[in-house]
Amino acid sequence: DSDDDDDDDDDEDDLGGAFQKKNLSNNNNNLSNEKLKDSLESTVITVLKKHSLNLQIDDTLADRLLDASSGRTTSRVGELLLAHPSAVKALWGYLFHPGAKRIQSISVREKCAKLIAQSVTAARRSVATPAENDDTATTTNGHDSEKEVRFQEKLQSYLLRASQICEQIEDLVSFVVIEDVTPSDDTDASLGRQLSYIVVTSAPVAQGVLLWVTEMSSAKAFITSQAYPTLAPNILGICRIIASNHPLTRQSVLQIAFIYLKHSPTEMSYQRRQELKRQVLRLLLFLITVGQGFLVFSTLTKILSNEGSRITDLDATALRYFLTGCLDVIRPPVSTHLVKSMGALLATKAFRDALRGDHFSSKRRDDLKRLIGAFHASVKEDLEKGGVLSFVQNEGKLVQLLANAYGMEVMVKPKPPS
Repeated sequence: DSDDDDDDDDDEDDLGGAFQKKNLSNNNNNLSNEKLKDSLESTVITVLKKHSLNLQIDDTLADRLLDASSGRTTSRVGELLLAHPSAVKALWGYLFHPGAKRIQSISVREKCAKLIAQSVTAARRSVATPAENDDTATTTNGHDSEKEVRFQEKLQSYLLRASQICEQIEDLVSFVVIEDVTPSDDTDASLGRQLSYIVVTSAPVAQGVLLWVTEMSSAKAFITSQAYPTLAPNILGICRIIASNHPLTRQSVLQIAFIYLKHSPTEMSYQRRQELKRQVLRLLLFLITVGQGFLVFSTLTKILSNEGSRITDLDATALRYFLTGCLDVIRPPVSTHLVKSMGALLATKAFRDALRGDHFSSKRRDDLKRLIGAFHASVKEDLEKGGVLSFVQNEGKLVQLLANAYGMEVMVKPKPPS
């Protein structure tokens, strides 16, 4: 019996020792994970500091982030970058800043592209359905699935190639954009065809290209350059392609359109400037058709209501051109939001002056009256449905103002509350 007791004691000691070793191993792993997390966060903060000071990162700093994901799932680095959107934007900037602000080292660009690809992978995981997560889940040994690895490699190559194309375009006088591009990774194709295909295929690349466009289009050196008259139309073309294929980029494209609307390059003839303005206005009309109408109308109203506006070339001819386009794309019934935003634009002095006289055809004038009639019907319907009286009264006054300004007879008199 004593021997059996001794054996039992030995077994308990062995189990206790194994349990202690397991706990010690888990504690060590937790400490290691915490140290890794602290190191990663410290590196991300360094990236943010450098970007805020307009300093570029180097191989060492990029390697510190990439080494953390070496030999394991990239979710840790990707999720950390995703938690710091400014860091991802900084990485985009290092790839797509125009001129000297762009990182010149191809090696560092490759690493920035890889880090962006990891953050995009983490974003895809965070919004994926359970079935999709099962399809792209990491393998049992902690590595990324083959599908995720292929996605990251493809995105990394697209980001790097787009960065190089943008850099090359800065030295050109024009390039050709193609809206209906056939799927192709042909590097022998023209720069415009390659860029068109990549931005249609990849939303993350499209975001980077828009960053490049925004910064370059805001630079005085570009506006006054000899290449501006031929490059600007191509750049607006690539923006339209991006907005057409990626809905979440449309507000960024809208901001770019207004940047170009403010340009008045002195080296261009008046006729060439007006042609460019019309292309910008067509881009705005396109954005109206894809859900950006309120922002387009409200921003134009703000600009035209400001007598000190920098948009000096947006003359009566351009305003009539824009309104003609609006009459072609807007059909009743209309919402009260459209009544408020577009109505305010039509009520500006600039628009009322532009539509006086014989320059605005009688047919288009009749179209405008029908649209104002649709405004009236919308306000009346809102009133009958019991809309907020103060809002209905304001909209009614606006419609009445438009009717008086453009020669119509409508009467919008909200009933007093019962």
